[in-house]
Amino acid sequence: MAASSFSPPPPPPSLPSYPLRSHRPPASPRPIIRLPHHLPPPPPPPLPNSLYKPYPPSSNRQVFISLGGMDVGNDFLSLVEEAFINKNINVYCNTERGYTYLQPLFFKRIEKMVLAVVIFSDRYTSSKWCLNELVRINKRMIEGKLHVIPIFYNVDVENVKILAGKFGYNFRETTSKYGDCAGLWLINKWEKALKSIPQKFGLSSFDYRCENDFINAIVEEVEKAFNHITKEEVDVADANRNSNDMVGSDDEHLKTKKVKEDSSKKRNVHTLVPPPPPPPPPLLRAPHPPPTPTPPLPSKHEVFISFEAKDMGNGFLSSVKEAFINKHVNVYVDETELRSRDRQYLSKVIEESIVALVIFSHRYTGSEWYLNELVQINERMSEVKLHVIPIFYKLDVENVKLLAGKFGFNLRETARNCGGCGGNWRKINKWEEALESIPQKFGLSSFDYRCENDFINAIVEEVDKVLNHITKEEADAAEANRIVISD
Repeated sequence: MAASSFSPPPPPPSLPSYPLRSHRPPASPRPIIRLPHHLPPPPPPPLPNSLYKPYPPSSNRQVFISLGGMDVGNDFLSLVEEAFINKNINVYCNTERGYTYLQPLFFKRIEKMVLAVVIFSDRYTSSKWCLNELVRINKRMIEGKLHVIPIFYNVDVENVKILAGKFGYNFRETTSKYGDCAGLWLINKWEKALKSIPQKFGLSSFDYRCENDFINAIVEEVEKAFNHITKEEVDVADANRNSNDMVGSDDEHLKTKKVKEDSSKKRNVHTLVPPPPPPPPPLLRAPHPPPTPTPPLPSKHEVFISFEAKDMGNGFLSSVKEAFINKHVNVYVDETELRSRDRQYLSKVIEESIVALVIFSHRYTGSEWYLNELVQINERMSEVKLHVIPIFYKLDVENVKLLAGKFGFNLRETARNCGGCGGNWRKINKWEEALESIPQKFGLSSFDYRCENDFINAIVEEVDKVLNHITKEEADAAEANRIVISD
């Protein structure tokens, strides 16, 4: 049998030889690029237009609008309000003129505003409400607490300034209803406000082609005023901050100056003192030391209480007086109004006092005696010779500050019954000045306490704080004044 031709398969082809991976040279590391730390961070992406706030918050941008709505159409007023709202400006306008008991609320609103727009029209002066509103605006403007922009709507500017035309005629018609003393007092305030506010820079509807242009000009002027007010507030804040930073250095300077003055006074005193006498012989007894000076006697009356007895019972007054006596505080209570005595005696009692308690009640302004007493207290307080604490007894504090409610009604009745108008103008003005000044000080209200005993204790504690706060120099000055008056 023939041999088979089968042969083994050929070996697989050999693979090409490569160097091992471990024999490759190591790759160089990639360099790390570090940014310097002083570079600013990248800017944030821009905000959409709806998120930009170029003006202060809307709560700070409020406008009070005073107008006579009878000849200013509702369409014009609604367009003005809409234009302000589109500029993120809150508008407060009084349209409830028929309810006179609401006027103190609007006066309170004016006191919270920083800008007011007064829209004068022909029939503006025919409304007593508008005129009283204007008086309050003028008062805040004079105090520098309110920016006012007069707007002349379909009325000649000169007629407003000189009270001519229909504007002046309506004013005279309104004032003809108030011919008594109290009315003349009120008319005098109206005239002062009408002479003051129209003199400021304002806008007239006669200077514009259409009503829309006029409204746009009003809004632009208000925005300018707000920007100016904001800048002033920032400047004031910076000034206060800088002054606070300098307080320490000023105090050190004052202390150094005081020490130098004291040392110079001591040197002058030593130069005037004669040389000491020769020492006594050793066997003689030394002279007795000079007697120590006695402290000055306390004032005759430390606390003077001004009140109207008809509004409060004798129980409240006796409890107040007893509480002061328990604290060893000399108190003077005028229970008989001293009508039979000389006015100088009451002035002497007030001048001898260190603290005055003025207890306001509904009938306090119903007595000319108490109003004159309040004027004397206010004068001593203005001279920084008397500390005054107002007490509001069963009476709203805002009614006292705004001369509203029964408190204001009794004041007007007293002014009407005070006699001839010619000689009492100055007296009534002083009443008003005192009623505007004293209620603004820190005081206590009976409505804030649960019972009458708590109220009395709070009064005594407040007086005790004031007496403790008074320095020895003030007490000595008060005692010196008392001695001079008694001599």
